Amino acid sequence: MATRTIIMKGLNLIEGSAATVIFNGVQVFSGPITKAVTLNEGTSLGDMITWTFEQTDAEASSQTLVNYSMSIACTNGSIGTAGLRIDGGPNWATSNAKGLDDTGYYIPTNHEPYGDGSDTALAERSAILLNGVALEYPAIEPFPTGTEAAPTWAGWNFVISSGDTLTCTVRVPRQGYVPA
Repeated sequence: MATRTIIMKGLNLIEGSAATVIFNGVQVFSGPITKAVTLNEGTSLGDMITWTFEQTDAEASSQTLVNYSMSIACTNGSIGTAGLRIDGGPNWATSNAKGLDDTGYYIPTNHEPYGDGSDTALAERSAILLNGVALEYPAIEPFPTGTEAAPTWAGWNFVISSGDTLTCTVRVPRQGYVPA
């Protein structure tokens, strides 16, 4: 078994916001968002929720990405759920996002280990639904990666308010994967 850590980046948009996160069928967080309230959505994006989960030996040594289900329910207020940083394992570091415990975190992107960097490559989250419905392609810029028929939403921040639930598939690379 391997213990993995995921950091959800995001925004706390209203005082008293709270959420519940279920990852791979297990509730990993439920309670108030302690990150400071952000007055302007474009600023103060930071670590919002952190949790750990256990990966089986087979999943941890997989040569491919392992898919897990995740839901984020906003139970009060309003939050912005941005990308997920997934740890690369002990003493693994990238040029970005090195944690205090010397653990490196994969950056949410449509590049390796998630995809080839093309507009149609998926990021760390896929199959994103808001309240059970696929997200609408925006009428004006900015446009997501992918196509209008199949957007990939790489790097997007999704705002959810009290009563909303965002669900998706989280794509977790094996520990120690080093992009070519």
